[in-house]
Amino acid sequence: MTGEKRTARLDGQSKVASVESIAEAAAKPVDPLRFRANLPLADMTPWEETGFVGETLTLTLGDAKLEILKMIDRCAATGVKPGAGARDMDLVQSLRKRFGHIDCGGGGVKIGDAGRI
Repeated sequence: MTGEKRTARLDGQSKVASVESIAEAAAKPVDPLRFRANLPLADMTPWEETGFVGETLTLTLGDAKLEILKMIDRCAATGVKPGAGARDMDLVQSLRKRFGHIDCGGGGVKIGDAGRI
């Protein structure tokens, strides 16, 4: 990843590749809100963000810099349906079974702005 230029689109609610991959593992749709992502990125392959650990990403949206320190272990709260407050899936178990881990995640920015990684 170092020195490589990559473009990705900041994306609030659409098909973020890693979340789509989790939905496939869970065999049902998964709302991205379950993961409370700060900067969801579209136009990437599933789990591409795992290669960003240890990197400092420079966003072309001003002078913002984002250092990726580690992947984020997900907790049981991801099993609660957004807006309903009821537990309806076990995404932690789906992550562990399918992918061998329980991670998902990793200036002024608004949804739809282009960024360069």
